[in-house]
Amino acid sequence: MSKFKEILARVLQVDEAKITDETTQDSIENWDSFNILLLASELEKAFLIKLTMEQTAMLTSVKAVKDTLAKCGVDLNA
Repeated sequence: MSKFKEILARVLQVDEAKITDETTQDSIENWDSFNILLLASELEKAFLIKLTMEQTAMLTSVKAVKDTLAKCGVDLNA
């Protein structure tokens, strides 16, 4: 889980403590369309996955990101 939070914090330029399952695009100013693309790229590199454009467009909350990663076979608890 720490790699996941570290990526979100770095891309969105926020403290890891601000990242919870309730965190959404509306609650973090830097969570814009550009940073969604950057987030997708960083997640792909870190977890060796490939996201579709539809999956990338859904990266608008921490819960949605976790759900998308799970669908790609990423176990954040490992």
